[in-house]
Amino acid sequence: MAVGCILLARTGWLDIVRADDFFGRPARVLVENVRSGGVNARTASPGARTIQATIYNPRIALVESLIPRGDIYDRNGILLATSRQDTLQAHNADLQQLGVDLARCCPPSDERIYPFGSLTWHLLGDIVEKARFGASDTGFVERVANGRLRGYENAGEILPAVRRRRQPNQPELAKLLRRDRDVHLTIDIRLQQRAESILADALSRAHKTAGSAIVLDVDTGGILASVNIPGPGDAHPEEPRDPLLVRVALRGKARDDLRPFEDVARFGAFPPGSTFKLVTAVAALRKDPALLSQAESCVKLDDDRTGAKIRGYGNRPIHDDVGDSAHGSLTMADALRVSCNAYFAQLAAYQVGAAQLAETAALFGIRTVRPLRGDESNPDAPVRRLAKLLPDSGYGQGEVTASPLQMSLVSSMIANHGALVRDRLIAGPANEPAVVPRTILSPASAEALAQAMRSVVLSGTAHKFLSGSVVQIAGKTGTAQIDKRPGANADDSVAHSWFTGFAPYDGERRIAFAVFIEHGGYGGALAAPISGELVAAARELGII
Repeated sequence: MAVGCILLARTGWLDIVRADDFFGRPARVLVENVRSGGVNARTASPGARTIQATIYNPRIALVESLIPRGDIYDRNGILLATSRQDTLQAHNADLQQLGVDLARCCPPSDERIYPFGSLTWHLLGDIVEKARFGASDTGFVERVANGRLRGYENAGEILPAVRRRRQPNQPELAKLLRRDRDVHLTIDIRLQQRAESILADALSRAHKTAGSAIVLDVDTGGILASVNIPGPGDAHPEEPRDPLLVRVALRGKARDDLRPFEDVARFGAFPPGSTFKLVTAVAALRKDPALLSQAESCVKLDDDRTGAKIRGYGNRPIHDDVGDSAHGSLTMADALRVSCNAYFAQLAAYQVGAAQLAETAALFGIRTVRPLRGDESNPDAPVRRLAKLLPDSGYGQGEVTASPLQMSLVSSMIANHGALVRDRLIAGPANEPAVVPRTILSPASAEALAQAMRSVVLSGTAHKFLSGSVVQIAGKTGTAQIDKRPGANADDSVAHSWFTGFAPYDGERRIAFAVFIEHGGYGGALAAPISGELVAAARELGII
């Protein structure tokens, strides 16, 4: 009798108190993966049979199959992803104008259709293949916005529909179907196309193989374009954007080489070189605006190179670029214009300090030292390590690493009169509250840096490449030296090329940008002209 009561109580507890928890809980099931059938038949090799465990709730999956996944659009309403052929056909005219041939790229058998293929893969991901979905250096919209796209955020929202799934015209499912499941991005796919074309052409002319570019809306932080070369499908140069070839790459041997699948534009970690001098300048002006007038010396050293010996670091010499003349005594604006390493090494070591530099870099997500085991329990350790590297870190070497997105945020803050607006890719609703920027610098300090960035183009390190631009550009070149690895190819020892800035200098509606070319050499020679073409494209498209 007692046992029966216990079982009855236990059953009641399961059926009533914890019913939803158990009803909606996924189960681990074994799935056979075969070419002729199976759940993942498209990714299996011919004749292959494998058994894999997967998390799956058939009840919820059944109801999910009745709710079409939402569509993804760019900022102008251009379709970027859909699961419905009728939606695809409704947007056929717009897609054709942008060079998309539905008959070639988008077969009716596809579960999820990405008309622009590799052009949007780093941004959207692929919900069918799910390549790199769990990687921390990705921000796929298909994953980040999965709740909205599928129509519910957690199992509790869909359980009523699951429970009544066999009832005709049940209201819970109708309620889910009425939800707006579409996602709108800040991306302008027209600029995305132009950016990829500009980058690809420049890399081809320079005989380089990898680079990234990103463009932000200064007012909103919206990412307008973000491109990476190589990308999935680039193993087929004849049709690099073809969505079908992208999927071949995702499940083929190309996955052994991660480089085409890395979103360097948003999540890369490369030495930023002299573009980081902007961060050191920001750190100095946050500490004391009067440091704008701080003078340091760049002289001819004993080894016939120019630079400075840093006190407190064993009089270790910091050199400027080979062939540079001694800059003499100069202040911050002139040091940015001529990109003097010696000045920013001294500014970091004598005026800014490790703690201030690390704190300022962190505002933009930039890492100043490599993380080591134990840093979590001893937060002062990274600052102490940075202090030992401070002269080199001050001009973007040492262990400093950044992504093009992070460097574009620095330029965006300066262009926005000292206020930082965080980047975003997913646009909010029309009634969303206005973005509240974070004040990093005073407007006066930001304007001083903006003027210095403009002088870089007018008479400084980017003068030869951008001074003739129709749109007034302000920016900073960067040449990031890298260690020569034993046995490396000659090109692998060439410095990375950077340029970051904003435009128009004399306008209110501004974009910020950054261009990074792996092993591209001198920043002004390759990354700067690409930036000029990006700005021109944004103007032609009416973005600025």
